[in-house]
Amino acid sequence: MSDLRSHFLDNASDYASVFQQSLINHPTAKRFIVTPGRSEKTYNFVPTHLKRLLPNNCPTILTIDRPTEDVKDLKTYLSTKALLALADMSKAETLRQAIYRATEKTAIRPVFKDIVELIEKAEKQAPLMVGRLTGHYDQMRDYYFDQLEIARHNAKITCPGLDVVISDNRRDVGVGLNGQLLDTDSEAIIMDWLHLTDKDLDALPDAIYTNTLVKVDRLATYVQHLADTIHSAKRYDSLEDHSRKLLKLQHELQFEIEHQEHIEKERAAFNKRMLDELDALVDNHRKIHDQQNP
Repeated sequence: MSDLRSHFLDNASDYASVFQQSLINHPTAKRFIVTPGRSEKTYNFVPTHLKRLLPNNCPTILTIDRPTEDVKDLKTYLSTKALLALADMSKAETLRQAIYRATEKTAIRPVFKDIVELIEKAEKQAPLMVGRLTGHYDQMRDYYFDQLEIARHNAKITCPGLDVVISDNRRDVGVGLNGQLLDTDSEAIIMDWLHLTDKDLDALPDAIYTNTLVKVDRLATYVQHLADTIHSAKRYDSLEDHSRKLLKLQHELQFEIEHQEHIEKERAAFNKRMLDELDALVDNHRKIHDQQNP
């Protein structure tokens, strides 16, 4: 709910045309409630007298009066209503929305997915190939991260603990804080970075509260810078060279897997022959024993 409300309050003017259509459709309605639409980041303006028709679990984002006749700009009108709503929020709610905005546009990019899948396949089926594949992975990682060096340096100076990190599965790259990947559900990570707990929020002195908001706003700026850099950086110096190397490694891995399978079959066949010969030897000794001891 807080994410839906936060997005609307931050972007209220973008929905002026939707509000205008609702005003036209309901010319006698005096007040409207804002509710989430069916699609992401869409909203409806429903006359309050029709609220009974909404599902019981439908959240109310905001209540807005019908603008008077002297209001000519619905964008400004909605922005003003949103600002007033933001001003009425508690310190805790305001800070939580600031935290959400700090990570709203961050994203995780599967930079190393193809090579890591080969490594994992080799770990299970062809251990002798792991070293070569890991070497190619290291080259890709170094090339990619070299492009992020300036952005990472600036982020670390301004927001200690902020960096670009690789996920535990080695496939994905994203913005991290204190070593943990950030996404739109990272409130706990940022609260820990701020050295705050939920019970601290509304009790914060005004000066500390203001400084905390500034710190989160600065964090949001550098999270966005890092996210943009992550998406713009090239995964490899040449798609053609990378594709050729990867294809070669795939063929070598498949050959090694088939070779290992052949060796296993040969070993299994050898072991079976040895067991058969051992069984035959045991049977022969038993026959000799039975003949000598009728």
